[in-house]
Amino acid sequence: MKTLYCAACLLLISISTIGVSSLKCYICNSFTDKNCGHGKDVDVKYLQDCMTTSEEYKQQLPALPTNKNKTYSYTLCRKMITVVDFNVNGNVHGERIKRSCGWDDDEPKYNNNCYYRGGLGGRINVCSCQVDDCNSGTTVTVSLLLLVPLFIGVKSLYL
Repeated sequence: MKTLYCAACLLLISISTIGVSSLKCYICNSFTDKNCGHGKDVDVKYLQDCMTTSEEYKQQLPALPTNKNKTYSYTLCRKMITVVDFNVNGNVHGERIKRSCGWDDDEPKYNNNCYYRGGLGGRINVCSCQVDDCNSGTTVTVSLLLLVPLFIGVKSLYL
């Protein structure tokens, strides 16, 4: 019975990873497009595969660093809320939201967390996450939570 349980668990894990592609994040900027607003009101057309997105969206992504010793890829989604308190250095007063793919050399420090920076004339709140569709408004990590009841159900059937 334990062998059957282990096989079922292995099957569930493999099924949960079938069709996994690169990370999908919202890529937009409310400064240039009002449909990139607060919360869930961001248009689904901005949900893009970070590695295979069209040129239109690639222009909005930060360039990946080049380093002979390390290969970089987009490993997280970001949502940045910037508030400019007054017109300064060509930046117009107001709030803007930028959503994009990103990477972080200090991944354990900032992944799935937010940080805040402020200074003269403005402030920025940056949040990052590592699952598809997580920079729309609220961070949701459902995939692992759904597997737990499946494991319990399979265990109760076979043990």
